[in-house]
Amino acid sequence: MTELFSEYQSIYRQIADKIKNQILKGDLKKGDKLPSLRAQAVELEVNINTITKGYNILENDGMIEKQRGLGFFVTEDAYVRALTERKQRFQEETLPKLKQELALLNLSEQALLQLLKQIK
Repeated sequence: MTELFSEYQSIYRQIADKIKNQILKGDLKKGDKLPSLRAQAVELEVNINTITKGYNILENDGMIEKQRGLGFFVTEDAYVRALTERKQRFQEETLPKLKQELALLNLSEQALLQLLKQIK
């Protein structure tokens, strides 16, 4: 199965973000084993070094840990770490852009709240 990757971000970061999303959604829970580097590389049709870089990001962020001879596993506090990181990124990157867009469209906070309520 070929994964579609965005050209605007490195593939290894997208792989790390995909796993973080799986942790946030509860698809991956503490103690769950991740696919081996080789299996993940074959499935996503990318170089094993790309997978290694993605897993290294997650390991450095404390969301997965390597157990020698067994593979990579989701850490106990992976969910909290992923949530904290995502909230910080939302606050630092998304909200300023949103505020700018609201100003350009001359939309008030109340109008934004109404629009958000309309989204299903």
